[in-house]
Amino acid sequence: MLISFATQLLLPDPSSADAGDLRAYYFNISRQFFSFLALVQVWVLGVDLLLGKGFTSDGIFNVIALVLFVILALVTQPKAHSVGTGVVWLLFIVFIAVRALGLLS
Repeated sequence: MLISFATQLLLPDPSSADAGDLRAYYFNISRQFFSFLALVQVWVLGVDLLLGKGFTSDGIFNVIALVLFVILALVTQPKAHSVGTGVVWLLFIVFIAVRALGLLS
């Protein structure tokens, strides 16, 4: 639910003033977007700790993602967002590959 809501923030309302300048719109809503993604990571970690088997090896990926999302929520420099988004995608791909190879339970 939070991911869906966060993604809806990325699409500007066509009638808004920022609809023509997507870069300005992105930086206007980036704090909210990455804050929601950080909340998703907190939720995942909380569910694992409270309802799952505690802090598992998967949790390290969630902690790294949480730190990256918090940094991206606080920083407004375009270069930092480009690098940070690339790092998040790389982390996601590594996580999928590690899970596919059966290295994490």
